Amino acid sequence: MSIYDEPRIWLERFPLNEPQPFACDYHGLRYPGEVIRASRWPAAWGSPLSGDVYFRIILLQQRRSGAPPAIHDRRIALCLPSTGPSRQRSQASGELATLRETQAAYFTQPQLVGEAGLIQRTLERRQRGLEEDLLAEESARFSAGMLLTAGGESIYSASFFAGTDPLEWFSRIGQWLLARAYPDLPVAEQALPRPVTPDDPGHLHRSIFGHPGDTRGALAELGPGLHLSAMESPAEYNPSNCPIFGLIRAWLASRSSPAAWPELHHYLAHEVGLTRPLATLYLLLYLHHAAPDLEVRLHPEHRLTLLGGRPDFSRGTQLTGELVPLIQWDPLLSDWAATIGPATQPQWNDTLPYLGVLSPRLAPVAHGEAPTGLVAELQNAVDEIARQVAQARELLGLLSPAPEEASAANPAAEMLQRLSGISGGDFQSVYRAARTTYRDFRSLEADLEALRQLVQLGRHAQALLTARHYLAGAAVPPSMAELSVQRRALQAALSAPSLLWLSRSWSLLEQQVLAFKSQYGTAYQSHHQDTHQALPAYLGERDTVARELRAPALLNTLPELGDPAGQGLDQALAQLWVGPPTCTAQADDLPLETAPRCPGCALGLDQRLPVQELSRLGATIASLLGDKNRRLSNLLMEQVLQGRADQRLDDFLKILQASDLSALSNTLSDELVAFLRQVLGQVQAQDL
Repeated sequence: MSIYDEPRIWLERFPLNEPQPFACDYHGLRYPGEVIRASRWPAAWGSPLSGDVYFRIILLQQRRSGAPPAIHDRRIALCLPSTGPSRQRSQASGELATLRETQAAYFTQPQLVGEAGLIQRTLERRQRGLEEDLLAEESARFSAGMLLTAGGESIYSASFFAGTDPLEWFSRIGQWLLARAYPDLPVAEQALPRPVTPDDPGHLHRSIFGHPGDTRGALAELGPGLHLSAMESPAEYNPSNCPIFGLIRAWLASRSSPAAWPELHHYLAHEVGLTRPLATLYLLLYLHHAAPDLEVRLHPEHRLTLLGGRPDFSRGTQLTGELVPLIQWDPLLSDWAATIGPATQPQWNDTLPYLGVLSPRLAPVAHGEAPTGLVAELQNAVDEIARQVAQARELLGLLSPAPEEASAANPAAEMLQRLSGISGGDFQSVYRAARTTYRDFRSLEADLEALRQLVQLGRHAQALLTARHYLAGAAVPPSMAELSVQRRALQAALSAPSLLWLSRSWSLLEQQVLAFKSQYGTAYQSHHQDTHQALPAYLGERDTVARELRAPALLNTLPELGDPAGQGLDQALAQLWVGPPTCTAQADDLPLETAPRCPGCALGLDQRLPVQELSRLGATIASLLGDKNRRLSNLLMEQVLQGRADQRLDDFLKILQASDLSALSNTLSDELVAFLRQVLGQVQAQDL
C-alpha cells in the first residue's frame, strides 16, 4: 500500500480526482450517483448528467480565484471549503504519514504479542484519533464554505457537513439535490417497504410474467408502490392506474413516429426521475399493453434473447408487445433499442419467434439476404401441419362419437381449430396468422406438440377404440373400489380431451389396460361362477315369493279383514332382477381378454342376485299374511262355535290355526275367497 497523509476513507473509498460511485435513497428509490474529491475543476464535470449518474458531488480541495465553474445540471453540487490554511491540519497530516511509515517498516504482522503488540495497538489508536481529527477539520472547512449548483446558485453548506462521517455528508447532499430535481416522483413511497434498487426491475419483470426463478415475490412486495398492482391484491399484475403509462403516452403523442427510444428513455430516467432500469421496465410494460400495437426497433448487434434461448432471436430487430413477457431481462436492453413507434412490416428474422416454432429448419438470414429457400421450407411446414390437422380430426371423429365430446367446447377440437388458421401466401401472412391466434409462441409450441401426439396416437386408433369399448362394458361395482378407480382413470385417459395432454406413451397406457383386464378377469370369473351356482336357489325362492304374494291380494278383497295392505309388493317383486340366463360356461373358458362379459349370459360384474331384497320382500309378505290370518281365524272360529258345519270351512280353519302360510298361499283361490265372503257375510248378518 502507498503511504498517504489522509484518512483511510479518503484513501480507500474516495481517492483524489477519481469519480467514485455512491448511492442515495430518495422517495423510495435508490439512485446511483458519484462523489469526486478534486484538486482541480475539469469543465466536463459540470455537463448535464446522463446514464446511471443521477447526482454528482465534487469536493474541491482548495478554492481557486476567478469566475465560478459553469454547472449545467441542478443535480451537480460543487462543495468549496473555506479559505485559509490550517496549521493543525498540516500537523495531523504529517504525524499520520509518519505513523503509517513506521507501521509499514516495523509492524508487518497482523497481530503482534508482548511489548511489540502493545506498541502496535498504541500506534493504531493514535492513527484512528488523527484520522478523526482530520475528518473534523474537513467538516469545519466545508461547513464554513459554500455549495454551488446550476445557474450560479450558492448556499452555505454547514448543515450538510455536520459530524465526521463523510457518508452522511454525501447522503444529505444527494437527497437535497434529488429533492430539487424530482419534487413529485410518480411512485407511492408510503407503499414501498424498502428502497427500490437497480436489481429490482429485473426481479419485477420475472415476477410479473411468471418466469422461472422468481423466488422473491417482487411484485407483491413492490407492485403497489410502483403502481403495478393494487394494495388489495399486490401479487396480481394490474397497471390500470399507473401514471407513468400516461406520461409515456403523452410524450409519444408529442413526437413524430417512430420516436427515438434513447430520448424517451432519458426523459423517463432523468426528467421524470425514474432510475434507468425502472424506466426500461415501464417502457417494456407499456409496449406490452399498447393498442394499437407498437414496436421497438433494435440495433442489429443486440444480444436480446428469449426464454430458454429459443427460438433464435439473435438476428431479429423488431420487438413487439407479445414478446415482452418472453424476453430474458437484460439491463443493457435500453442500449440496444433504437426507435419506438407503430408496428411495421416484419422482416424474415423478425418472424422467427413464431415461424421458427413451425419448423426447426427455419433459420435466420444475413442482413439484406432474401430467405428464398427458407420460404419454401416454411410452406412445406404449413402444408404438413394442415395434413396432420386433418389426420387428427379423423382420429377425434373415431374417438368422439358422443355429441358432448365432439362439440366445439372440446379442447382437442379447439386446438385443431387454432392450428387450422395458420396459413398464408407468404411468410409475413403466415406470421400474422400465427401471431393473431397465439399471443405467446409457447402456446403455439404446446399446440404443435399436442398435434404431433394425436397423430402418433392415430397409429393406434383401433387399439384405442378396442380399449375404450372394453372399458365401457366392464362395469365395476362401487364395492370393488380399487378396480373401479382404475377403470375410471383409464376411461378418462382414453377420452378425446385427455388424449391431448397424455403424458404417457400408448405402450404404457396399453400395459395399464392389460393390467386392468387381468384383475377384472379374475374378479369376473369368480363372480360368474358364484352367480350361476346361486341362481337355481334364487329362482326357486323367487317363485315361492310370487305364489305367496297372490294370497294378500285375494284377502284384500275381504273388507271384514280390515283395510287393504301390501299394495305395490307385486311391482317391487317385478323390479327385482330375475338373474342372467342359465349358462354352462366354465370360468376358465371365458374369453375375457377380448370381451368384458360372458358371451352366453352377458352377466355384468356389477350385477348381483338381489337375494337380500327378495328375502326382505318375502318377510314383508309373511307379516301381512300373518296379520290377515289372525283376523280371518278369529272370524271363522266364531262361525264354528255357532254350529256351522262345513268340511271346506273345517279344513281351511285347520290351515289358519296352524299358521301355515305356504299352505295358505297354495290353498287360497278365487272360489275359496268367494266362499269365505259368503261365510263372513252370514256372520255379519247374524250380528245385525
